Amino acid sequence: KTPVSRIGNASPICGKRLAASAHTLNRVGLAAHVPARRSAGRSLAPLALYEDDPWMSGTARLPWSSESLECLFRYGPVVYAQRCFDSGEYNASVCKLQDRWKISRALAEQEINMLLCDQLGYLADPGRTKRKPKEDSLLPPVALADKLLVIAWVGVLIPAASFIISQIPEEKGF
Repeated sequence: KTPVSRIGNASPICGKRLAASAHTLNRVGLAAHVPARRSAGRSLAPLALYEDDPWMSGTARLPWSSESLECLFRYGPVVYAQRCFDSGEYNASVCKLQDRWKISRALAEQEINMLLCDQLGYLADPGRTKRKPKEDSLLPPVALADKLLVIAWVGVLIPAASFIISQIPEEKGF
């Protein structure tokens, strides 16, 4: 089991400390938290880093930003929800990976998104956590045609699912 390591002083890129919940990224050394502080009679709360990061106060993490919508189209609703609604932890994970490998924020986000999207597939490659990601592996933006296909697919699935659910007979109560 990989121990949770102290991230150390925050980098100038990513800022100061932030209280956040624990995350499942410990296994690959991307943990967004450090060991908990002890307080008399209270539960232990883990700490995360990078509170003053410009990304946290910027518009890129908002649900309707172009970056977030790009994440939704490419990686799906699970990664989108992590990015937009658990942004402190997501940001800390991205910053830690960025600091660990000295890579761009875009590449670090792509690596975290791929991990969140398919954890088993990501972890199936044993060298993935041991070698530095290359900047030329950065994926291009999702094409407009692909975005339209996703929207059309969702437009078909929602009515189809509603129809199927409406065909299920209601059970009588006890």
